[in-house]
Amino acid sequence: LNAYTFEVKDKVSEQVDLIVAPYQTGLTSGNVTLNFKHLLSRVGFKVLSSDAAANVNIAIRSITLHGSFPTTGDVDITEVTDGLPAIENKREPKDGYTLFEGSDCFQISSTECATAETAKPIYANMTVSDDTYTAKYTKADGETDDDLAKKLADAEAKRYMMIMPCTMPADDAYIEVQYQLTSDKVRKAKVDLPSFEFKAGYAYEFILKVSASAIVFDATMSTDWESAGIPADPLPLTPEN
Repeated sequence: LNAYTFEVKDKVSEQVDLIVAPYQTGLTSGNVTLNFKHLLSRVGFKVLSSDAAANVNIAIRSITLHGSFPTTGDVDITEVTDGLPAIENKREPKDGYTLFEGSDCFQISSTECATAETAKPIYANMTVSDDTYTAKYTKADGETDDDLAKKLADAEAKRYMMIMPCTMPADDAYIEVQYQLTSDKVRKAKVDLPSFEFKAGYAYEFILKVSASAIVFDATMSTDWESAGIPADPLPLTPEN
């Protein structure tokens, strides 16, 4: 099978990575070395508190990546450009992906993520009803601390959006966040992604910077699969209310 159609699922929890080994010709022995490549872009989020304020919790209630993202494309492993099989005929655009589903959310103490080294991955570790937060993962009867740690590690490992590579025109893409500090009201903020390109095989980590004393966000981008470059300036994420 050299060619096939791939679809990115609407729900982040159902998305999977797309890894292929480019087609090889001229092989002269019975041994074949397969060099697998990522064809999608991986997007993750972390939170960083600018203040280690006692008794202040940061809750991320919603994160949505807005834009125009193709969801379906055709892959032919015999057609290789710059070492990667290309996804062609991209189609069926979707206007965004939301990280959480239903009542899922993320909450952390500001003291746990107060330095760049301790910025924490954002994933569904809580559920929320009004302003009541409940741990999503707990120890069942007979389980150990290690069992709970594994549940959390598995949930954290599934925190990424997998999107089809594309370029966002200026003013077309932005991140929208709903968040809450302890008992403060739920607020909404956004950051624009000016003329942003999501490249095949690259991982993007957006870091949301929160002040526990004044409601301020910043966002920066880093990578961990391959270097996609880092913006010279933080992207301001400004509260709307």
